[in-house]
Amino acid sequence: MADDGKRKAINLGKVALRKVEVWVRHIEQILEAKRFAQTIEPPTLAWVESLTDELHCKLVLVGLMPSRESTANRLNAFLDGFIAGRKDVKPATKIVWRQVADALTGYFGEDRKLDSINEGEADAFKQYLIGKGLASTTVHKRLQFTRMLFKQAVKHRIISRNPFAGVSATSVIPDSRKSFVERPTIDALMAVCDTTWKTILALARCGGLRTPSETLSLMWEGIDWNKRRTLIPSPKTEHHPNGANRLMSIFPELLKYLEEAREVAPENAVFMIDERFRKPAMTPNGWANANLRTHLLRLIKRAGLKTWPRLFHSLRASRETELVARYPIHVVAHWLGNTPEIAMRHYLQVTETDYANAAAGLDGLYHDPKPSANSSAVFAQKTAQHESAGYSTDSQTANCKLQTASCY
Repeated sequence: MADDGKRKAINLGKVALRKVEVWVRHIEQILEAKRFAQTIEPPTLAWVESLTDELHCKLVLVGLMPSRESTANRLNAFLDGFIAGRKDVKPATKIVWRQVADALTGYFGEDRKLDSINEGEADAFKQYLIGKGLASTTVHKRLQFTRMLFKQAVKHRIISRNPFAGVSATSVIPDSRKSFVERPTIDALMAVCDTTWKTILALARCGGLRTPSETLSLMWEGIDWNKRRTLIPSPKTEHHPNGANRLMSIFPELLKYLEEAREVAPENAVFMIDERFRKPAMTPNGWANANLRTHLLRLIKRAGLKTWPRLFHSLRASRETELVARYPIHVVAHWLGNTPEIAMRHYLQVTETDYANAAAGLDGLYHDPKPSANSSAVFAQKTAQHESAGYSTDSQTANCKLQTASCY
């Protein structure tokens, strides 16, 4: 019984009864999968692929399977259709997907049949990406998307198995790309900033906001000055359930910069950061950097500081590292809009302060509840050295071995 309510027949000719029973069993499974919008079971898909073109055509004629010559089975056609058909992702995400699609068609060929790609070729594609000198995180994300693509092809019954199912790459951020930006460094940078840039840096380093998207989306009406909380709009996660906004405490070190910005802001200002920064950042394909990085580099040079890798990400990561030393990780992850797993993998760092506190016998990042006389003496000595050493841009230098609550 077909989907249109009509009975259709498949003429197999003169064959043994046991072969007819095999056909009946698999056809019933295909019909069941179609009726309940489920994926056809792997044994049935494998059986379909084993059929000759002549027998497979019998399934096509009654609407049970797509034609083997269908363009849906061609790599480029499938990629184009999948990317264009997704309405639940941002344009910027589709740009990234298109980069992966170009890599796939460049390696396998635009007209390559999906079901002709095997596990060995899938692993060879991984080595191809690595050979192009891409960062491990980029390779990880591109293979993640490729696995998802071929999983969809299985779901739509175009192929019977996902050749990329077991192909993955570990996302590792090299130590050279990590940097804990010390508070004295930010203090020195603030000294050469106007109020707008003080606010931008404070939101990134003291609030841990994503920049530019979250920083430039903050509105004055979202601040509860009495409870010292603020609503953080998050364009990056708004497509996730309950991901459009989150509530974050306004930390004391952040509060003073927000109060200063409020004093000089026009009375009718909607956004916390002047809209001259926001407008160039709002592109049809999502958020751009609004040239914030270029000007931040100028400010760093003006302050006589040494630059650090991943400028704004490092500011956010530094703040999350500090907060996790004070509060439970699930609380910090809620404030900053990620998960404990993501925080552990991409944000949290071991700092010089951790080593110094451990060597001094201090319990915790900012204080020792029960310090011994010896550890207190060591702490006082190191604190005095720290305060007289001046600013430093290198978190590995002796100048920043200790970080005390008095920094902010």
